[in-house]
Amino acid sequence: MQTRTRTLAISLFTALLVAGCGSSDAPSTGPAGDGNGGGNGGGVAPGRTLSVPIGANATQEAIEAFIRARPGDTIRFDCGFYDLTSTLLLTQTEGVTIKGCGMDETVLSFRNSDGVEGLLIDEVRGVVIEDLTVADPAGNGIEMRNVDHGTVRSVRAFWSSGGGRESPNPVTADNYAGDDSPLHVACTDPATQDPDSS
Repeated sequence: MQTRTRTLAISLFTALLVAGCGSSDAPSTGPAGDGNGGGNGGGVAPGRTLSVPIGANATQEAIEAFIRARPGDTIRFDCGFYDLTSTLLLTQTEGVTIKGCGMDETVLSFRNSDGVEGLLIDEVRGVVIEDLTVADPAGNGIEMRNVDHGTVRSVRAFWSSGGGRESPNPVTADNYAGDDSPLHVACTDPATQDPDSS
């Protein structure tokens, strides 16, 4: 009788163990919702879009979006000119995209900012910054510290008219668009040495 009770107890325990190890009904989704559990290097699922509208509260809205950003989120800046008064800090997250409408369509101006950097990305794994211009910070337009897999594409960062905050002709909401826009500047000074010469 004891053998039969022991066998029954072991069978019941095994059945419960197997039932507890079953798979979930919810599929794992990757960045494209492909059901494969990842694919962007970090296995980060698609997240929310945090929109930052243009207006008097743009700096506060941007700061809040950068603070609230979770893995897989996109921080989206509208088309237009942003006059921002603070550095925007993204820290301790992963798989976040910071996106505008295009280099000539979305301008983040830090001319009136209290901070040194424009965008400061610190301790982030997987960040993409794309389709925008960062203008007139006191220091670096985009600074990445302790970043693993940072991508910057279709981005312009510069001090307008070569003068930054002291420029006599800074980029503003009134002049950023159009054919004579100060955004249309050469990328660098002409090369001083010909790499093909011996």
